[in-house]
Amino acid sequence: MKVASLMEITYKPIGTFHGPQVDPIEAPRQGVLLENSGEVHLSAHIDLNSLRDLKDFDFIWLLYDFHHNKSWSPTVRPPRGSAKKRGVFATRSPYRPNSIGLSCVRLLEIQDRKLLIGGHDLLDKTPILDIKPYLVYADCFPNAKQGWLEDLTQFQVVFLPQVRQQLAWLSEQLNKDIMSLLTQQLSVEPTHSKIKRVKPVADGFEYAYKTWRFGFQINVDTVEITSVSSGYTQDEFSFEEDPYGDKKVHLLFAKLF
Repeated sequence: MKVASLMEITYKPIGTFHGPQVDPIEAPRQGVLLENSGEVHLSAHIDLNSLRDLKDFDFIWLLYDFHHNKSWSPTVRPPRGSAKKRGVFATRSPYRPNSIGLSCVRLLEIQDRKLLIGGHDLLDKTPILDIKPYLVYADCFPNAKQGWLEDLTQFQVVFLPQVRQQLAWLSEQLNKDIMSLLTQQLSVEPTHSKIKRVKPVADGFEYAYKTWRFGFQINVDTVEITSVSSGYTQDEFSFEEDPYGDKKVHLLFAKLF
């Protein structure tokens, strides 16, 4: 029996997502893990009648392209769980044969060609392929089995008062919600060094985000963020080179705290 060759399919995006999360590490593992917002801008070729009646739904599905990814693997290490690799179709990994993403997000408002959404895991400039309404009777199965995810331990991430003050200042300087970033990175498998920049230190563990370092300790089911520090050494501060353009922020942080 001759097997027919699979045809190639091409999609034209219907719009583009715009939001504060630019780097893949900044995106939550699922949108519900972070209270954030963003906007879907519909392309000019999409008739606005397509949005008719959508405003009355609380949630919508967004189908989109993982535009940062250029390759895929049949097995991946998910950000949640042990270091064991899983079949890519048993995960939400972006490294897929076809780089199609699917997210359920809260629809906040529709303004002409702009859809304001919340609770998302998309990155800035993500091409949007389709929009569908979320239907409780068809899309919600609260008693469904969760496979390997059922064995995961969820940690509560807490912050020392001094750390909260430091993170509030740092978030303003970097225009990033660092507290939310740490919460979504360390709430599950916080010491998983194969998928996170984490290493053991004398008084616990240290998580690295770009040029910043965050100390934390684990107490039963709680991750406590205990310190914020620079990733630069004193020798590196003496060099004129500033490849990340952030040495002034580090020096000001050291002066203030």
